[in-house]
Amino acid sequence: NAIRYYTKLSIQLITKFLYNVELISRMRNGLVEDVLDKKMLLLMKAYRDHLISEGENADKLEETITFLTHTSVMVELFSDKYAIFHVKDNRILKLQRALQYFHNWKLNAITSKEFLSYKSWFDLQSMILGFISLVKSKLARFPGSCIKPAIVNQDVVQNHFCQLRGANGQNDNPTYQMVQGTQNSVIFGQTTISKKCNTGTTTKNVSFTGLPKEKLFSRR
Repeated sequence: NAIRYYTKLSIQLITKFLYNVELISRMRNGLVEDVLDKKMLLLMKAYRDHLISEGENADKLEETITFLTHTSVMVELFSDKYAIFHVKDNRILKLQRALQYFHNWKLNAITSKEFLSYKSWFDLQSMILGFISLVKSKLARFPGSCIKPAIVNQDVVQNHFCQLRGANGQNDNPTYQMVQGTQNSVIFGQTTISKKCNTGTTTKNVSFTGLPKEKLFSRR
């Protein structure tokens, strides 16, 4: 009975995760991983076997098990400390199959309510395609190098855009015209760590060349 109750509760959490992106934003990463990882997959398989042994119909769990098969691959990969040395790494291939699974699901969905929310689908594609592109790009440019998935994060990109916003009056949505004059200064002259974001530091950067006082390509 305890297994049955916990399994039903887990299915409810998975369903809410799929269709309510606002709930995801309030869930801690650890809880999301617990709902979608390999342990949850093993639990669902054990519950399916239990239903079969009791003579009950377990077909209703097959789609959930298939879903968890692919989500557990993603959770395991992005917490994996073992390095990736080749684009044909089995973990990359599994990640591609997971993306194909969600793509096929989207094609077979009749209404938008039968698939992930727009934000979840966009973030999922960005995460998978972005990581695969990162692996291909780095290994192509630096043969013999490797990538450890567990330490890949967006701090470098976030830091760059924090500096761009800071150079334009802390504007959260700077326009192209506002950014164009500061882009090169940030890339070539700015420190790689900014005090204006959550990756900041108190260390003074003596090599900072300074930002231009006027937009270099603005209309006069």
